[in-house]
Amino acid sequence: MTAKVISICNLKGGVGKTTIVMALAEYLAGDTMYGKRVLVIDLDPQCNLTNILMSEDVWFSQFERNKLTLPYLFKQPKDFLSHIKNEDFIAKQYISNIKAKFQSLHLIPSSPMLFEIQEELPEGFYYNLGLKPIDLLKEVINNLSKKYDYILIDCPPTINKTIKSAFLASNFCILPCTPNRMSIGGLRLILRGCFKRVFCSHI
Repeated sequence: MTAKVISICNLKGGVGKTTIVMALAEYLAGDTMYGKRVLVIDLDPQCNLTNILMSEDVWFSQFERNKLTLPYLFKQPKDFLSHIKNEDFIAKQYISNIKAKFQSLHLIPSSPMLFEIQEELPEGFYYNLGLKPIDLLKEVINNLSKKYDYILIDCPPTINKTIKSAFLASNFCILPCTPNRMSIGGLRLILRGCFKRVFCSHI
């Protein structure tokens, strides 16, 4: 069975995207009734989800220092897609916001370097890969989907190539919204135009 892929997004910050990802991931992975295999992907360069779910020391010593966080996956996708380092990008131990540590909850951590790297992504195809940046996350997930029941993607409040990549890779999107004008406006922009532009430009 392949994983259900869910992106959580809104163009307004502070509407609970990261909180929803965290709570849903821990519920699915930790509940004795469900006990699902869950992978969470932190697509936000602010790294809030990464900071919540793993220790900063482990993040730096095992992932960021070794260039195994998500921005480097986008920068050098061949390392992941060729299976050379595809498991190395995934944090598999001690991933949780609560005392219980779930063996079936894994994380692809982010890094502030994503701010810089996402601006350097090629307009066309990756060299010698025949793959556009907008297709990358879908390709990555295809390689992992049989190992998980759910893959949850925490998106930042913006639209760029990495976010479009998440939209194209997802089966579903959760669009959290709070009762204020900016939050509702962010929701309307996604519903009215962003998905259409993503998929039409891809076609």
